[in-house]
Amino acid sequence: MPPRCLDLPCLNDDYLNPHAQIPYGLQVEEVQKAIVDIYAILNALNIILYQKVQRRIEDLILGNSLSGIISELIVKSIADRSLTMVRNEKVGGHPDLLPKGAYNTVSVLHGQEGIEIKSSIQRGGLRDDNESNR
Repeated sequence: MPPRCLDLPCLNDDYLNPHAQIPYGLQVEEVQKAIVDIYAILNALNIILYQKVQRRIEDLILGNSLSGIISELIVKSIADRSLTMVRNEKVGGHPDLLPKGAYNTVSVLHGQEGIEIKSSIQRGGLRDDNESNR
């Protein structure tokens, strides 16, 4: 029996704004489903890792690497669930999610339209670099 820390997490609706206005037609429900998908992926990975090396992924890799993995999972999961957004397939491209039909390609180096995804394991989350200059 795996330890309790390997239980499948549940999406906590207390931390969601069901009325959030997300650009480009992305729906709150699509994001919610993507989060549930990510929980399932990370849970399955951690169960396998724990069976093999008695450690979770968050115990095996550096925080910035984990943030990168989570960001990529978010991008791919939202793109899979969304009716209006696609994943930017350009390595290092910006933004991460592109509105369907906004570009003649899904491989954009520097686009003006779309959604950039960032994740952090830091307590308190991310801050805008411009905020630190105020």
